[in-house]
Amino acid sequence: FSSLSQFFWTVCTVRGRGCPVYVVAAGREPPEFKALFPYWEDVAEARELSAHDYSGPPRKLAVEEELDKLNRKYTLCELQRRPPPDGVDPLRLESYLSDKEFQVVFGMSAEKFAALAQWKAVNAKKAAGLF
Repeated sequence: FSSLSQFFWTVCTVRGRGCPVYVVAAGREPPEFKALFPYWEDVAEARELSAHDYSGPPRKLAVEEELDKLNRKYTLCELQRRPPPDGVDPLRLESYLSDKEFQVVFGMSAEKFAALAQWKAVNAKKAAGLF
């Protein structure tokens, strides 16, 4: 996320705010994107790895809108609903909690949570209903 944000602001600084920048979802690349790569090969598994909705034709997504979705915070109750809110990565539900709510839910900061062994993090997410 931070590299996307840094890239976007660098592009806006160099090219100006009027220059469009788009996010292209894995497995849903539009033809004009694929044309930039002479040896492009579609990979079926890419669709499964992407968090974007695959209904309809391939589309470009504005970076500003995607960054807003990534920066949006949700309550624990909103993140426990199935399916999760639109645009939320179901594998990283905990990252959409505010710092304060994260501390309440997990009893530690996000930084300490990130340092946990994977099995401990998974168990904590299961206990919080975020797995």
